[in-house]
Amino acid sequence: MPGKIFLDTNILLYAYSSEDPLKREVCEIWLARKNLYVSVAVLNEFCNILRRKYHRRGSEIEASLNELMQYVDVLDVGARDIRDAIYIGERNGLGHFDALHLACASRHRCDIFVTEDKALQGFSQGGLSVLNPFAA
Repeated sequence: MPGKIFLDTNILLYAYSSEDPLKREVCEIWLARKNLYVSVAVLNEFCNILRRKYHRRGSEIEASLNELMQYVDVLDVGARDIRDAIYIGERNGLGHFDALHLACASRHRCDIFVTEDKALQGFSQGGLSVLNPFAA
């Protein structure tokens, strides 16, 4: 059984949207687990996408955020994470924000990084490995 589980933004978005009911159900199951973590950067991305893509009002976004924070612990993102992300991105051909999420999860000694992002599949650093909850 894994220790600390870091959830990527796409997992949170599936849990809070009705785009794909099956994926929503899978993500809600993940949110019911213990030892869940997200970063401040993930929460910012979550709020931005709810507003920009799903056209949610501020009060709806705040309600979703308040509910979500009952299930997860929020990790800080520091200057070290930003520097580490530069090299993680360069070594693995990743965009900066994906690399930043991985750097933060790694620094906080998370065991599993849960994401659907295909570009992150196969990433491993220290004790951190990536898991796609929808992979067969």
